[in-house]
Amino acid sequence: MLGDSGFDESVCFSNSTQNSWREQAYKDLTSIMKAAPLHINSLQTCLNLLTTAISLQDITLVKRCIEYLNKTINTENVLVVYGFLHKCQMPTTDPNRLQPTAPPLFEDEHLKGTNWVQTLIEDLRDNCLVIIDEHADHLLKQPELLQLPYKDIHDIVTRDTLKVSSEKIVYNVIYSWGLEECNRMTLSKYHLPEVLRQLRYAPRYGLMKKKEFKRKMEEILEEKEWRRIKFYLEEKSKNRHVDELPNKMSKPRLLTSNKLNTKAQLNAKERLTRCERCIINVLTCWTAIFD
Repeated sequence: MLGDSGFDESVCFSNSTQNSWREQAYKDLTSIMKAAPLHINSLQTCLNLLTTAISLQDITLVKRCIEYLNKTINTENVLVVYGFLHKCQMPTTDPNRLQPTAPPLFEDEHLKGTNWVQTLIEDLRDNCLVIIDEHADHLLKQPELLQLPYKDIHDIVTRDTLKVSSEKIVYNVIYSWGLEECNRMTLSKYHLPEVLRQLRYAPRYGLMKKKEFKRKMEEILEEKEWRRIKFYLEEKSKNRHVDELPNKMSKPRLLTSNKLNTKAQLNAKERLTRCERCIINVLTCWTAIFD
């Protein structure tokens, strides 16, 4: 009941009870984690748990979630994981949000004073991009790609290591993404150039076949840009020298990309090094004995 002072006891009690319940739930969860190993058997559960771990600044749990995701990402779920990572942000101070009773415990000293969330997910994000590189022809045609924010789609289609059989695939995905973004912003398709911004130059137009470069592409390019690309393709088809296009638009993509950067692979390399050292030591002893 609201008295003369304007203080609502029922609201205060409700908020206090809710925070107490949340705090107890968090304590129970962390107690269970300490008592027994945490087993995650669902991708969606892991993503939800990662969100909670970041919110509560539980760095140990964040690392466990990332480890699970690194082991389970594949062509079927990589776009789901990659599209989720932009939501992973450093927790902000909010008096209505439950925070841990103690500040985050940094096992790695170099994480102190840094955006530790981005630091921890960096390898996972790179691994997602490597998988997308390797299976670009298939993944660039998936509808999940059209839901990505600008930066995420830009980081994919501008990679030198993106393995596409035709740059027309890249054009199709940025054009479709632009239309979706126009719909989300309630704009007409005539605003495509403004919506796409630097994405307009993501396709390597100079690598397209002459018949693939259509007049329709002028929808996202300026007239002078479209004419320059057309001239480039015509001259190339006649084996004539012509200046390269700007913005990497005629630069070939690389044939190889970085391998997955996972702890398992790093441990394998370490084991291989130890094995090699062991062989060298055995041979050294053998030589010393029978020399």
